Amino acid sequence: MSRWPLLLLPLLLGAQCAPLEPDPPPAGPGYDLGEPVSVRGDLKMKRWRQIHLDLQGALELPADEICHETGIYDCRVLHNVPLGGINIENGLFRPSDGLSVTTGLAVERFVMQACANRAFEDLLLDEPVVFDLPPDDTSLPRADADRIVTDLYRRLLARDPLPEELDAVFALHAGIVADGGRNMEWAWMACFAIGTSTEALLY
Repeated sequence: MSRWPLLLLPLLLGAQCAPLEPDPPPAGPGYDLGEPVSVRGDLKMKRWRQIHLDLQGALELPADEICHETGIYDCRVLHNVPLGGINIENGLFRPSDGLSVTTGLAVERFVMQACANRAFEDLLLDEPVVFDLPPDDTSLPRADADRIVTDLYRRLLARDPLPEELDAVFALHAGIVADGGRNMEWAWMACFAIGTSTEALLY
């Protein structure tokens, strides 16, 4: 018997059989990574100029009507150091890298007065710019409240409020009225609360 057929047998078998596919790797455990996370977690607090310009644009106020202490001192000068500014007259030529003990107070003064100035001006206007409230000083329909809060969120945070955020701001109304306040005080405090939120002060 010739040995050639025996030598060719492995080649013939290989030609007729399909190559074997490698087994897939075992599946690893599943992980829920949640919402995407920013790769640069370097949020910074806004400085006095950014806060001032944001309030000026959001509330449509002139630059010199945002904030004055005792009606005389412009907050841009009085509170600029705790909000990252300098004071050449006092020898502060470089801004502070961190927050001071008066930073929170300075931010609140800026926002509180800007919201108050807008509210008081809107009371005198036939067509209010921001605070278009119903004529009744204490009764506030939910639709009117949601309209005002939504407008404030769009102006101050550039987004629409979540349903739970609408509920939270509207819930302030009952307490303010119970303490003797009116719709305008509620709108003023709503503006202040949104304008001093973490989202409004970081970038």
